[in-house]
Amino acid sequence: MPPQFTPTSLYEPTMVTDFRDPQVNNTNANKPQVDPQLKWLEPAIAPFVTLLANKKNQLPDVANPRHSWYKKYPLPNVVQNGPNTYTSADATIVLQAGDGVKIGVDFTLFNIRTEERIRVSAAPTGDSTPVVRNIGGSGGVGINPGDTFFILGPTKEDGSGIGPMKSTLVVEDFNYPEITRTPFGLTGRMLNTERWIGNDMEETQREAWHEHAKRLERKYFYGVRHFGTGVGGRGQNHMGGLADFVRTNVFDLNGNQLTQTSFNDFANEVFKYGGGGFIGGSAEPMKLMFGSRALFQHVTDWAGEFVRYGQTDGRVGMKIKEIQTAVGIIKLFPSAVFDTVPELRNQAFIVDINEIGAANYRGRATRLLSDRQAPDVDAREWEYFTDQTLEIAMEEAHGRILNMGF
Repeated sequence: MPPQFTPTSLYEPTMVTDFRDPQVNNTNANKPQVDPQLKWLEPAIAPFVTLLANKKNQLPDVANPRHSWYKKYPLPNVVQNGPNTYTSADATIVLQAGDGVKIGVDFTLFNIRTEERIRVSAAPTGDSTPVVRNIGGSGGVGINPGDTFFILGPTKEDGSGIGPMKSTLVVEDFNYPEITRTPFGLTGRMLNTERWIGNDMEETQREAWHEHAKRLERKYFYGVRHFGTGVGGRGQNHMGGLADFVRTNVFDLNGNQLTQTSFNDFANEVFKYGGGGFIGGSAEPMKLMFGSRALFQHVTDWAGEFVRYGQTDGRVGMKIKEIQTAVGIIKLFPSAVFDTVPELRNQAFIVDINEIGAANYRGRATRLLSDRQAPDVDAREWEYFTDQTLEIAMEEAHGRILNMGF
């Protein structure tokens, strides 16, 4: 077995839970020479947060601590035979429970296994469906339990009425806005302490913003939808993220490597739905993939000639790689969420940017609030404040990869 590189853990920072004091926390020098590139330790601070904040079509503000929206699904494409076997002479079949309402009189069905076409000759009674067999001499060799019928739609006779109307109901979904606060402060002396990199207040504000953005990004991926009561006895909302909402397209590799074939099979499912999918008629299907650089390196090793550099996205501040697949373009966005935690480097999310958006509580969008200190404190305090929720309009348009082996 070839040797395997084991990275050394990142320096573990010393936590300060109150104000930093130049005489206690910086005992060696009040004017230390600090590397000005320290703030670039994690270049892709929060690409997902940046992308959602710069979407062309922003969601309107919400004004309710339980934000809800509606999804509309198309009519079904198939029905299935129930548990019974039918011969070519049987003129009534019982579909699986709940499928009778999906069709009506004069609907033509195509048995995918046998290629027999049958016509619904009368309105189904529940799931019991009268049919005319062997339409056009297409064959009537029998119907097996679980046979799938492709719905071709109604075929109407001359002078007939319009037939049964079929539609689908809207489906409600919801999420909670979550309050995220990142406080920071400087004592009176610290405000006037010089450093080689400049004013300490500006550097501290920049560092706090980086941490605030990373916290939001973590919640976008791994937040859970939950309402509870805090220690003060008031409502405390948790915002559900992609890991909480995405249930349809979850690919658990169980420690196996992600191959080109398995990746393409997965992409073929993820790219079906949503504004960036191909079933909806998008001229150029496109989705975003967020993960670790280790995972992307593995993908680009076998993707080879299909990998290309896309246009530099100035808003995100990094050059994005793209993979051209038969079903659409996948843009690769490495995120510090997955890079800095070894246990998360084998996970990834595929996102349809058209089917997700951040919605701010009215008048409570992300902002920097100043002078949050008590009147008697010899210091200044600030906080970055966000009251926001995610609207994941169609979870079927997104995907998740778990437990990838390297």
